[in-house]
Amino acid sequence: MVINKTIASPSTATIQRLSNAFHHSTDAIVLTNKDGIIKDINPAFTKMYGYSSDEALGKTNRILRSSVTEDNIYVEMWNSLLTKNQWKGELFNKTKDGIEIPVYVSITPIYESEELTGYMGLTIDLSEKYQLGKELVVEKRFSESLLNTVNSLVISLDTEVKIIIFNSYCESFLGYKETEVINKNWFELFSDKEKRKNDEAVYNSLLQSGGPLQYENEILTKSGETRTILWSITTLKDENGNISGVLAIEQDMTEFLALRQKIGRSEQLAVLGQLAAGIAHEVGNPLTSISSLVQVLQRQSKEGATRDKLDLIIGQTRRITQIIRDLVDFSRPSDLEEEPTDINAQIEKAVRIVLIDEKSKNVDFKMELATKLSEPVLIADQLFQVILNLILNSLDAVKNGAGVIKLKSKEVNNSVIIEVIDDGIGISSDKIERIFEPFFTTKEVGKGTGLGLWVSRGIINSFGGSLSVKSEEGSETTFTVSIPLRSKRKTA
Repeated sequence: MVINKTIASPSTATIQRLSNAFHHSTDAIVLTNKDGIIKDINPAFTKMYGYSSDEALGKTNRILRSSVTEDNIYVEMWNSLLTKNQWKGELFNKTKDGIEIPVYVSITPIYESEELTGYMGLTIDLSEKYQLGKELVVEKRFSESLLNTVNSLVISLDTEVKIIIFNSYCESFLGYKETEVINKNWFELFSDKEKRKNDEAVYNSLLQSGGPLQYENEILTKSGETRTILWSITTLKDENGNISGVLAIEQDMTEFLALRQKIGRSEQLAVLGQLAAGIAHEVGNPLTSISSLVQVLQRQSKEGATRDKLDLIIGQTRRITQIIRDLVDFSRPSDLEEEPTDINAQIEKAVRIVLIDEKSKNVDFKMELATKLSEPVLIADQLFQVILNLILNSLDAVKNGAGVIKLKSKEVNNSVIIEVIDDGIGISSDKIERIFEPFFTTKEVGKGTGLGLWVSRGIINSFGGSLSVKSEEGSETTFTVSIPLRSKRKTA
């Protein structure tokens, strides 16, 4: 309320209206003389600050001064009153009980007969506004914290597909800093060129329908890696109810989909194992009979050509038996007993068996076995199967059936290490990544099942160890078996 110096001799009715406004105002009003001495206060002032008329009259406005309000604000206040005849602004005042409250203050001069006689101050309590502001700040901080701690990709796009929100998980997952992508087109950064049109069509359809939508697609990281993402998308609306963009929470499905494929593959292999067990039972007896009859014929025959053909038959029956045995080994766990095992003895036994094979006659087997080797606890027959399989692989790899196969054993860091090294044709980089997959083989059709290395790795893993390979095309190949030394496991 401003009492202008141009107003002279107000009527009694006007004075009564001003008096009523002063006493019934819901905002605190204080009247002072030109030196700042309080001359009158209204009931709202008493309610806001706690001072009665007797306590406030004769005092200065300093009784309201708060330590929270800086001195320069009061300097600015008096300068404005002297130069502009008014001041208004926000500051903190102090109540009688010492409580600091935020207020909006408007101060205007009072003139009587064109002479400055004092000031009127009107105060509005901003406590509710400040509390609401604090709550908004808390909500904002909570929202930011939620966005930046959740282990999901959270993005917001406007109707032009420009990125508005890009949380911390997006930064670590996609490889971009927030500052690099804000206001950039999402599809230009993260969509594959061949699939971008479809992604854009889905997005435009969402803006038309209003969503929500679940959508799975592939996106590109900054490094060029392709990841499969499941989007949960909802549209955002402005104050007029118009769609202004979308909020999307995304989950990386790449590993899950790969695992689902593996599980499906495992189920297929389980069925295959059951079939193999049945086949082994039905085929085993006839194969044994065939092998026995061929051996009888071998002893009776004196013709070299006939004996060679009989040898071929025996070799093929053994091959069939081994294939079925490999399949059965995949389908069921071994019930053989674990025991401390002489590693060198298993290597030597495997080499002796291989030397019987005609293919090994031009191969030089070199053994470098540690003399004092601890004995890991494992199933000896299974380890023998692994070593034999690795040697046979090396035998197939040596060039033109002639070369060198080295077998080494040593003890390193509480583990026994076995190495099988050949100077054969090596393995190309594209094949070495798949060499332990089931049914994958580098051999010609009919000369390998692709199961041997998969079985071997499974066996070594069951010992708590590892089986790895190092090779390059055209150079030597090294298979390394690492088996930890441990006590015999307890069985139920």
